[in-house]
Amino acid sequence: MKKIAICVCTYKRVNLLDKLINSLIVTREVFITNRNKEDFNVQIIIVDNDPEMSAQSKVNYFIKDNSFINYYCESKSGLVMARNKCLEIVINNEYDYLAFIDDDEYVDKNWLDCMYKSLITTGAHIVFGKVETVYPPGCEEWIIKGGFFDKLQYADGTKNIISATANVLLDVSILRKEKEYFDLTFNTTGGEDTYLFKSYLKKGYQSVWCQGGIVYDLVAAERLKEKYIYLRAYTSSYTYSEIQQKLGEEHLMTSLTKGIIKTIIPLLYYPFVLKGKKEKKVSVKKDFFSGLGRFKVKRISRY
Repeated sequence: MKKIAICVCTYKRVNLLDKLINSLIVTREVFITNRNKEDFNVQIIIVDNDPEMSAQSKVNYFIKDNSFINYYCESKSGLVMARNKCLEIVINNEYDYLAFIDDDEYVDKNWLDCMYKSLITTGAHIVFGKVETVYPPGCEEWIIKGGFFDKLQYADGTKNIISATANVLLDVSILRKEKEYFDLTFNTTGGEDTYLFKSYLKKGYQSVWCQGGIVYDLVAAERLKEKYIYLRAYTSSYTYSEIQQKLGEEHLMTSLTKGIIKTIIPLLYYPFVLKGKKEKKVSVKKDFFSGLGRFKVKRISRY
């Protein structure tokens, strides 16, 4: 029997868990219906990173009628701590495959079916799937047109790409063999997934893109601000530079040079968009803050 764990790390987002867990129950049922259910054990694992266990009562509501749902609490603060708790659970309980999605998402009914098929048919060790952005009612048009919250997409079957734990399925055998967990360096900044997956690819493991494995990302209304867009651009660039240097793929001077170029170009270009549409102006300023992140002047916590 093959064991699959669908892991979700959550922190004080109880209001989003209904939609998420219901969608996981459905995709699990579709997956098992399409196969001999005696051959698979699919478990949903919720790891609560709130020491006050705010998600427990909500998850317990679902556990009453669904014995395949499991609740754990990781009281040590930080996204890496919560994700590593998932890895610990999966390895200790001898799972074969591990899927991650975020607590502000929900999945398509065919999500697990498509992701698993992609893993098996391609022979890849890691499968990344499509993430579609869902905006809240009343979202301003310039935000949608600017694509500031859109995720990168690839052609189905594209190999050796890097994405995130927002939508991933991986073979647990590589975790057992490498004994490498998410790096605590990124516990409050994010980027731990990019670092881990890049390190696996450097060691020769294969990844593949599954266009049919769709997850929907609910953008929180409080994030729909220019300040957040610039902050995310800065922190993403900061952590990416840190990742590249930590993996030995980029020297400090190279990162600084790229930072100089990425800040100068927007400064030169900005006067030409002053009278243009808001999404264009924000996009240019976002590029400037992305360039600033390369200098690694100040480490900013996001979690």
